[in-house]
Amino acid sequence: MSAWWFVITVDSVPPDWGTEQSPLLLASWEEPVTGLHWISKLVAAGEAEQLPSQRSHLCEEYRSKASFVLPILLSLQSGTARSSAVKQLNMPLIHQCTAEQPLLISVWDLG
Repeated sequence: MSAWWFVITVDSVPPDWGTEQSPLLLASWEEPVTGLHWISKLVAAGEAEQLPSQRSHLCEEYRSKASFVLPILLSLQSGTARSSAVKQLNMPLIHQCTAEQPLLISVWDLG
């Protein structure tokens, strides 16, 4: 594998949000091969759970709350966390998220 592609979507859409977009994309970006450390830390701290593989062996999925993930997204966007930059960041949707909003994190092996 040479890199990872992260895709973060809203896992459960609140009824008042409507369903014009499916899935509701919050962010997507590429990380180098060492870029899994942040999600591994969330899992180790009990702040995220790895889900059984449903799509393919090239994709790992995790579920976490917005309160744990959004600060990481914003630090990526500002460039303060690491060298990777978020390629797509949906700020209007991010502002709709409550702290308890469940998010789905899909991690694709770009091998």
